[in-house]
Amino acid sequence: MAIRIRPPGLETWLSLGANSGTVAPGGNQPITATLNTTGLLPGNYFAELTVDSNAQGNATVIIPARLTIGNTPVENWRLTYFGTTADSGAAADFADGDGDARNNLLEYALVTDPTIAVSNGPPVIAMNIAGYLQIQFNRDVTRTDLRYLVEATSDLTAGWTVIASSIHGAAMLATGARSALETGAGNVKSVTVEDSIPAASSPNRFLRLRILRD
Repeated sequence: MAIRIRPPGLETWLSLGANSGTVAPGGNQPITATLNTTGLLPGNYFAELTVDSNAQGNATVIIPARLTIGNTPVENWRLTYFGTTADSGAAADFADGDGDARNNLLEYALVTDPTIAVSNGPPVIAMNIAGYLQIQFNRDVTRTDLRYLVEATSDLTAGWTVIASSIHGAAMLATGARSALETGAGNVKSVTVEDSIPAASSPNRFLRLRILRD
């Protein structure tokens, strides 16, 4: 099977050991990716490697790549609250030291304190006066290692559809939602996403917020 790997465009910090090759069925060919920090300022750098092949059912695979110089945003957050940068123990993403049913990843994403239990809070889902479900939550634009995905469905057995998203600190973008608004003058934004259809148009309607950390 012939494979061509397109190298990054302007991401000069990322280079590949090979841009093409032929792999026999059932075989493999390691490709070395080199990250070079020369001349780069502290921060996060993102790119994608696209693997094109004639493999049936899997012709294109996109592999995200990230270079972080210095601590990542979540490492700085862990250091503040737990005194460590490690994703382990009480500081692990899925730990819940304050016992409020919000793991550390959610506390980090929703800009809440992981050491103080809260009985309620964002995200909040409610119906507005126009008859649309909306979801409200907070996010910090400096937490550039997160993806916020607002998803909707009318059938819990049929899967979810992304209707709005914020990727790596960018503003919330409506990709199907009726609206996606952000307010706040500082780094912390209050986000309100309005569903794509009126609640009355479907016997059941659900919204959720999914958080991914890159």
